[in-house]
Amino acid sequence: MYQMNAIRLRILSRLQNLQMKNVNWMKNKQYVLMFHSICERPNWYDRDYCMTPRTFENMIIELERRRCQFLPIEMLQHREDSKEVYLTFDDGFLDFYENAYPILKKHHIPFTIFLTLDYINKRNYLTWEQILELSENSLCTIGCHTYTHKQLSECSITELRKEIIIVKEKMEEKLKKEVNFFAYPYGTLPKVHLCAPLFVWGAGYRKAFSTLATPVNSSSRYFIPRINMNERNWKLQIVHCI
Repeated sequence: MYQMNAIRLRILSRLQNLQMKNVNWMKNKQYVLMFHSICERPNWYDRDYCMTPRTFENMIIELERRRCQFLPIEMLQHREDSKEVYLTFDDGFLDFYENAYPILKKHHIPFTIFLTLDYINKRNYLTWEQILELSENSLCTIGCHTYTHKQLSECSITELRKEIIIVKEKMEEKLKKEVNFFAYPYGTLPKVHLCAPLFVWGAGYRKAFSTLATPVNSSSRYFIPRINMNERNWKLQIVHCI
């Protein structure tokens, strides 16, 4: 069993690398950008997933200077020769509400928050009161980021149902509105269960997002690429891609 799993992981990793190499990286493409924590340096939990508020606003200003069009995730569909940017935030950190949200409102930028249900109301994460406030803002789209943030490749079929389907039902019950978008935790091919996209489709999500670092492409609406942004890489990503 261990040998079979190792072979499967090698095959999936190779397929993923081939897909990323074959993507057209020309400018004027669509990009979904992924953020986690927006906070001051002393509060960083991982430099690969954190950015200061000042840097975050500078990035917004630079994207505006480059005449990028910020759109809500509901409008995402693959189009050639379009300079569109979609902002997404994973996990539901409290510092999103404290630091990123004021900047997004100031610049009138639409955004999506992918929430992990088990994290809500815990220390350093959003409360339900804050989430309900955000959901009333027309700039905000709320999506699911599983129930417990478990790596889906390690889940049983029963666990997949909880992480993808039941979480949607509970989120919708609390928000009193549909939740149409999903993001896979650790969303590379080897770390997502092969059946997960089927569960996503069956649950009625309109789109699902991975962590493949490429422009948006036409391959699948249930494994849409996103580029991770942090304090160190944002300038290079923008120069390279946008």
